[in-house]
Amino acid sequence: MFAKILCCFLIIFGANAVYANNAAVQDNAAVEDETTLVEAFSELKNGNLPNVVKNTDRIIERFERKKDTQNQYICVSNFNDVMTGLAVAAGAAKENGTKNVKVVAVSSAVCVAYFLKGYVLIDMQQRDKALPNLEMAVKLDPDNQHYANELAEWYKAGGQWQKSLELFTAASEMTDLSVESQEDQKASMQMLNAMRCRSYRGIAFNHVELANWAEAREALEKCLKLIPGDPKSKVELDFIEANAKK
Repeated sequence: MFAKILCCFLIIFGANAVYANNAAVQDNAAVEDETTLVEAFSELKNGNLPNVVKNTDRIIERFERKKDTQNQYICVSNFNDVMTGLAVAAGAAKENGTKNVKVVAVSSAVCVAYFLKGYVLIDMQQRDKALPNLEMAVKLDPDNQHYANELAEWYKAGGQWQKSLELFTAASEMTDLSVESQEDQKASMQMLNAMRCRSYRGIAFNHVELANWAEAREALEKCLKLIPGDPKSKVELDFIEANAKK
């Protein structure tokens, strides 16, 4: 389990590296958060989950102390993240009828801290405490498909099929611009396809639980178009074929 978690977060950390030199997030707190996050990953590698939570709490508490409830905060790793955050904030302000919402960019380490804490709390059998951390990560990084998938997974693990289906469906329609804009376009496309395929498999799983066999099959076929021969999708399709006729 530790290897799976560590691999997962190394992928996230690599794709959304904390750019302390970026003018949008350049301050002492960003540098300190990045250092603390490295310590959290070290504890994760060693399997010391309580210490992972302690380190992520240091980042979260720094953020919570400084934030203004009147502002909207977004985690950024590059220019595209800033643009996405501004667009989302503008849309939310229009929908809510509010004006002059100040959008403040913070280091992506803040989002990773919330997400890592939530993920680790699940492994520590503290699901209820994990949820608000996963939700905050999604709120602060609204185009992060990986975060969205894991939030949907939380509901799936709790047997809340319809809620999980809604969240996986929303995740399947996202494009993480911080991944899409990577210099290595081949690696970028592989990551985007893997995250979208994860969404489609989640959609399929929930449809199976709801006995929506045709919809489940359609979602898996979408995954197989992105990743031909995807073994997890093929296993699920075999399950559908074996059970849909019953």
